[in-house]
Amino acid sequence: MRQYAETGLVAIDLANTWDEYLDDPERLPDVAALLRFCHELHEPPDTTAPDRPDTSTPRASTSGMAAPGMGGLDGGDLDAVRAVRERLRAVLLAEPGERTAALARWAADLPLRALVQDADGRPELRLVASDEARLSAR
Repeated sequence: MRQYAETGLVAIDLANTWDEYLDDPERLPDVAALLRFCHELHEPPDTTAPDRPDTSTPRASTSGMAAPGMGGLDGGDLDAVRAVRERLRAVLLAEPGERTAALARWAADLPLRALVQDADGRPELRLVASDEARLSAR
């Protein structure tokens, strides 16, 4: 499986964790696979100091989906992320004229907040999940 963070399009990467062209289309078969998916959204840990704890932060430009300390994921998280994936796939498969409305309805249900960051001297506005949001909301 390629590194999901390569594209920065986490929504597309999540949608593609179901591949109907494979004999077994489920690419998130268990919690371990979900954990790998989430960890690929982070910068690689600093390997020059192996005795120090990993203090890497999520890649702000990719998704906000994953957060440090994801080791406590369980089957409920996997089910919730799969449900998000199905809703996302439904939006992507909608007729072109219906996609915007479908995505707007979905976004209205999400626990989002505005985040303003500096991007090379210019402000950048992004919508991000609250820090307390479950993985499926991120």
